Amino acid sequence: MFFPAARMRIGGLSSALRSAPTAFVAIRRAPYALRGASVPSLAATRAVSSTAAADSDQPLRKRKTTARKTTTAKTAGKPKAAKKPKKEPKPKKEPKPKKFVIRKDMRPPQRTAPRALSVFLQEKILREGAPKSMEEAMALMKETAAQFKQLPESEKLTYATTAAKIGEERAARYAEWTQRPDARKILDVLNARRIKRGARPRKPPVTLRRRTPPTAYTLFIKEYASKSGRRNGLTDAASHWRTLSDKEKAEWTERAAVERAKWEKEMMEAL
Repeated sequence: MFFPAARMRIGGLSSALRSAPTAFVAIRRAPYALRGASVPSLAATRAVSSTAAADSDQPLRKRKTTARKTTTAKTAGKPKAAKKPKKEPKPKKEPKPKKFVIRKDMRPPQRTAPRALSVFLQEKILREGAPKSMEEAMALMKETAAQFKQLPESEKLTYATTAAKIGEERAARYAEWTQRPDARKILDVLNARRIKRGARPRKPPVTLRRRTPPTAYTLFIKEYASKSGRRNGLTDAASHWRTLSDKEKAEWTERAAVERAKWEKEMMEAL
């Protein structure tokens, strides 16, 4: 049995314990009151605390612990690519020679004298007019030839004299034209064009004729004659050439091939 005084103390203690949660809530509400904010109710506080407790009961998710790949590991593992060697500069191409263009005023004039019949035909065309077609031209030629045959000899002689005079004038103009520095080149180009279309090339004048490439025999004769003397050099060289072996003749053939290659190059540059 307890004494009355002890009961009173125990009762007071139990009432104090029962009022402890209320006092704790009052203490937690004090900051809100000081700030002038709305104080949460006891039920709301209990709900928040219960939610936090429920969350704490759930197991924590494991974080991935995958190690980050560093860029240094990548670069350290791979060997550095070797530097490509610099390309050597290509040699500059030689400029192609410009094509030789022949203008109308550069062409050589006629150098041969016309025939007496041609002079007679030219006068007839000046009087009656030029033919308009090839058929008319052929008919005109036949008619003119027949008329020229019926002319007296005195008139034929007159036309022949006129033709000779025209020939002299042409020869003088052509001789003047050959003094051009590019006269030989012009003739080479014109002859190359004639050969290309199947026509025969025209022989240049003696002053503009170009020597053909020497043969093996020509080179041997020339060198042998220059060493032994001009009086008996040619005859001795011909007999000595026949005594050469095939190997010795092959050397002269190679020299002739070189000279011919030079000559062909000059001809191609002239085109």
